[in-house]
Amino acid sequence: MPRRFWGAWYTRRVAAPAADLRRRVMGWRAAERREQTLRAHEGPPSPADALDAAFELYDLFNEASELPDVLRAREVAEARAAWRAVRARLACRSAAPIPR
Repeated sequence: MPRRFWGAWYTRRVAAPAADLRRRVMGWRAAERREQTLRAHEGPPSPADALDAAFELYDLFNEASELPDVLRAREVAEARAAWRAVRARLACRSAAPIPR
């Protein structure tokens, strides 16, 4: 496995053989062509099918939005703690209190 010097870090890169990568890309392209031809032969969906697909997509996004965003809550808590520390540090250096 080749080692490359990247700044101050040595990283190990595992390169896929070119033939495997080429085969994978060709497979993706073939699947995309098949899907395009299938869509072209089927034509546009009926209004009922389009409406059902829209409702399914709405339900999927609705379920995803109902999950609690733990990462966002942690980021907000960390930001608030950091600002408290900054305010406390600045309040110690100045004679006047910092307005909120």
